[in-house]
Amino acid sequence: MFPNQAPQPLGKGQAITRAPPHGAPNPPAQPPPLQSKPKVYRITGPRRCEVKREKLQNIHRALGR
Repeated sequence: MFPNQAPQPLGKGQAITRAPPHGAPNPPAQPPPLQSKPKVYRITGPRRCEVKREKLQNIHRALGR
């Protein structure tokens, strides 16, 4: 009974305390990184292959030389 009763209030308390702080900053924090870092790994479509090829070529060149 004690082990079952202890984690429940702790879990609920953590969820309640952690949910609002994480929920508030996340929505505003997510859009700027996506806008500021469009060329990192979020590229989709025909250019994605080109970027991957360029990265691979650069790596191979660096290793070869």
